[in-house]
Amino acid sequence: MRSKTWFAYAAVQVLGEICQWSWPSTHSAIAPVLWGGAFFLLLPGNFVGGYLIESFFWRTGLSVLQMQLMQVSLALGINLAVWGLCAWAWRYFATKVRPGR
Repeated sequence: MRSKTWFAYAAVQVLGEICQWSWPSTHSAIAPVLWGGAFFLLLPGNFVGGYLIESFFWRTGLSVLQMQLMQVSLALGINLAVWGLCAWAWRYFATKVRPGR
């Protein structure tokens, strides 16, 4: 990925994680906005990572915080793979498929 893509990935993921960790403790009208931000900015890693962590580690004696921290790293890795695949596809089709040919 190019440096602009890395910057965009990092900015979106950091903002998503800030929203994810701050919305439960916010008791105001901004809490649903933070929840929605975390929901959309961390897709698809938050769904896939959450499902995998819950499936494999739910009744293993780990605390909820430990599972959340594992889910964060897994979600960021999944999102990195998706962003990398999208960046590759964008570059591939932008260079190989030219209009008018």
